[in-house]
Amino acid sequence: MTKSINNTCIAILYPGDMGQAIAKELISAHFRVISASNGRSTNTIERIKNAGIEDVKTIENIVKEANYIISLTNAEASISVAEIVATEMELQKKYPVFIDMNSNNPQTVSKIHKIITKTKGLFINAAVLGNSHKVATNAKIIVSGTNTKQFIDIIGQVFHVKNVGSDITSASAFKLLFAMVNKSINGLFFETMIAASHYGFIDELNNELELFLPGTYQDLIKTTPTYPQHIKRRITEMDELVKMLKTENLPFHYALSAKEIFEQIDKEKILEDKTVHSVRDVFNIFKK
Repeated sequence: MTKSINNTCIAILYPGDMGQAIAKELISAHFRVISASNGRSTNTIERIKNAGIEDVKTIENIVKEANYIISLTNAEASISVAEIVATEMELQKKYPVFIDMNSNNPQTVSKIHKIITKTKGLFINAAVLGNSHKVATNAKIIVSGTNTKQFIDIIGQVFHVKNVGSDITSASAFKLLFAMVNKSINGLFFETMIAASHYGFIDELNNELELFLPGTYQDLIKTTPTYPQHIKRRITEMDELVKMLKTENLPFHYALSAKEIFEQIDKEKILEDKTVHSVRDVFNIFKK
């Protein structure tokens, strides 16, 4: 067992880019951070090792050791992760606080909430605004629910945290609406670049747009270069957003348009296996 100055043990299921970044910051702040590698992919096992996370191998050990369990997987897997953890909680009669930190729509969050609270478990809904680069300083963790105070006190030592209300679904709605703005802007630019490529003047149009909208191009630095690596994740986020808005009979045109342009880019493999360092690098990929 790894010795830690901080007695709080936080489990992360399972570390992708964001989970790995969060784990590194927690470990630097002397929290004990654990995960479980059994049945996971080679990439996940490598991330556990690279982040310095303690591998306790099984969900049984996660429930036994952790004070908090953060689910940071993906929308498709988040319900099954919650079910597996809830089953183990019941077997052990031990109930760590379960935090769903995925980009789920409110309907999925409500299902996970029921799964966890059907046991004696406490549930917190959370999401990350921003990307994994320098997550402690450049991102913000938003939380919602009635059991957030102690968790905020703990992770607030390391991260910027915002409580967006007692309604358990609020953090998800907040995250997805935040995503609608920055993802839709990228979708608009990508669609523009496809058309500019057709007409043969990507460079000239970019020059004029950057001159006319310097602040917008500066803002795009935070998000656009991540798209070659994370286009499928962006599709999932927009799909969850469309579901949320449709369910509430709210307009969803921009969210759907962003989803569709991302799907087209993914289907045509426009950004696949591309290495980029700037916004213009991404836009130049669209050249024919």
